[in-house]
Amino acid sequence: MATKLFIDTWGWLTLHDKSERYHQETTQVYQRTIAQNGQIYTTDYILDETFTFFFRRLPAPIADQSMKALLSAFLAENFYLIRITEERFAQTQVLRCDISYTDPMTGTV
Repeated sequence: MATKLFIDTWGWLTLHDKSERYHQETTQVYQRTIAQNGQIYTTDYILDETFTFFFRRLPAPIADQSMKALLSAFLAENFYLIRITEERFAQTQVLRCDISYTDPMTGTV
């Protein structure tokens, strides 16, 4: 079974910002997933937030390059961009109430 990797805003930022503390580890997981034909998932909401942060934290030419590279990655068949519809947004509220969440960086719930 293929590995499935859901990447949120901080994951994308960590991949694209070499000054991030976990850049190397995050890059290794990302590259390993791709090398093993794993599936990469994110949402349009996450990409919107990611692009905003790119332009806040990175020099403009690097932010622009990172944004374009990320968008072009979703042309590959193992990258999946989930569009948030009204129905899907409502489903996230139900899921959020049904699961506990632990932040892997801090270990907090």
